[in-house]
Amino acid sequence: MLLNQSAHIKQGIMKLKLNYKWILGITLSIGLISSFLLSLSPVRVGATGTTATRIIGYAGIAGINYQYVEWNKLTEVVVGTIAVTSSTNPAIISANGAGFTLLTNIRNEARSVNPDIQVLAQLTGGNWQSWDDGHLTAIMGNSAYRSQLATNLANFVSTYNLDGIDIDWEGTDIIEANYHAFLVSLRADLPSGKIISVNAPAAINSQPAIDYKYWFNPTTDSPYINWYDIMSYGLSYSDFISYANQWINAGFPVEQLNWGYDANENAQADNISLVPEKVDWTLAQGAGGEMIWMVDYDVNSNSELFVNTVYDTIYPTFATTNSALNITTNSSSNGTTSVAASAVPQSINAICPPWDIDGNHVCNIVDLTLIGLHWDQTGPPGWIPEDINKDGVVDIVDLEIVAQHLGQTW
Repeated sequence: MLLNQSAHIKQGIMKLKLNYKWILGITLSIGLISSFLLSLSPVRVGATGTTATRIIGYAGIAGINYQYVEWNKLTEVVVGTIAVTSSTNPAIISANGAGFTLLTNIRNEARSVNPDIQVLAQLTGGNWQSWDDGHLTAIMGNSAYRSQLATNLANFVSTYNLDGIDIDWEGTDIIEANYHAFLVSLRADLPSGKIISVNAPAAINSQPAIDYKYWFNPTTDSPYINWYDIMSYGLSYSDFISYANQWINAGFPVEQLNWGYDANENAQADNISLVPEKVDWTLAQGAGGEMIWMVDYDVNSNSELFVNTVYDTIYPTFATTNSALNITTNSSSNGTTSVAASAVPQSINAICPPWDIDGNHVCNIVDLTLIGLHWDQTGPPGWIPEDINKDGVVDIVDLEIVAQHLGQTW
């Protein structure tokens, strides 16, 4: 029924020569019904109304087991690591001296499984990195070198067909003003829609040298950053909440915060039993997502403990069923049209093209409705699935993309 209805809608659109005002009218007319029915869906939504769909995995430091990573359960992968050549040369090199083969291998492997996954390269440095010798900090402190580094990174993204850059500048030698100037340059040099993410400590106010306030300013830096990956590793539940609240209360946009869990086998590894409770708490605050370090260490008997725990907590029934909207229209003899909608369970696959917003293998009026529910809302590029073209606003362009694919299935 829904597929047939989509075919009729598509034919109507063609007859009207893609009259998007008509599409928008239909979309918004069922908005109130849809908003109620979508509240029945198991997809988790934070307090701010932002669907928490980001699940970010870090990989590639050791290059082990990446063939077994469950890429279809990640939205982004950050591949480490790259660095600057020296304190006076901002040319990009492989941090471990192994070249960029591992980066391209992981990029290709991830996209072969999940075509929608976004792949970032991680720039690392700072005096917490024993091998760095202060190179990145020196580059950041020189305006000419800093500007050249931004240009080099933008070129690197293009050369290796990446979706953005993750910055892991860690240490007690960070100067926020230099960091800000670099973010401004990098955002200007990167093509539109590319991602800038940053690593950040879990905010320990008793140790100012590693306090987030010395790294970032929530007002001036956040407009240039897509999201902050918080290294909230190995914390008790109470400490996790305490540090998270420091970020939120300091004014950092909660939808730009991703909370981290360490899957590595070391002293800061997380207690897996606490992860669901932490994820639930972050979702309740409206957090943008969750982050896992390192997904290639997380492989256990060809399955991923942390990835699956985070994923299943966010989407408790996502693997099998999902509430969808069954929307029908009925035309009467007097020319009026009524719209009816009901929630129905149906199979779902995590890997769907971006115009299939609800991921039910068909592009139909439900996807139009989801656009309407978020109409004219703004955020960082790609902040919600309805921002299909990842320009930071849900508008007529996203509506047009859905309209062009109405009735298609996969």
